[in-house]
Amino acid sequence: MTTQAWSIMPRIRELDEFLARNPSAHATNRDAAGLRESHPEVCFRRLAEGDVSHSKLEGDGEDERLAILEHHHPGTSDAFRRLESDLIDRFAPHERRFSTDHRDDVVDAMVLALTGFLADGDYQTLPGNPTVDARGIPREIVYVEGARPG
Repeated sequence: MTTQAWSIMPRIRELDEFLARNPSAHATNRDAAGLRESHPEVCFRRLAEGDVSHSKLEGDGEDERLAILEHHHPGTSDAFRRLESDLIDRFAPHERRFSTDHRDDVVDAMVLALTGFLADGDYQTLPGNPTVDARGIPREIVYVEGARPG
């Protein structure tokens, strides 16, 4: 197990406990409203129609991902710069809630939010015909195709 996966285990447990207490919060089929699972890199690749060539941890990768977001929803880059200013730049390093090392997390959150906005409930899934777990939750990653600039 990776260090990153181990680090998010408490958040995964919180979500599992929330879903166990609130079964109506999760989507139980392709057409249902509710929480869905996704992955930022899948979303970026689908929005860019597969054309993502730089690591998200490099400056070029951040710029590339912001350009993808901007293409599909103008103003997104400006929103990122405002968040960057509000959450990172205006605080001394010991006062920050987000460090410069977490900029990619903000960009990832933005693509997930944009995916939900663009899909408007009409998601594609990986795999195309997902199985479900013991609680009926689909084992899927949702995304939206790239041909819908907003």
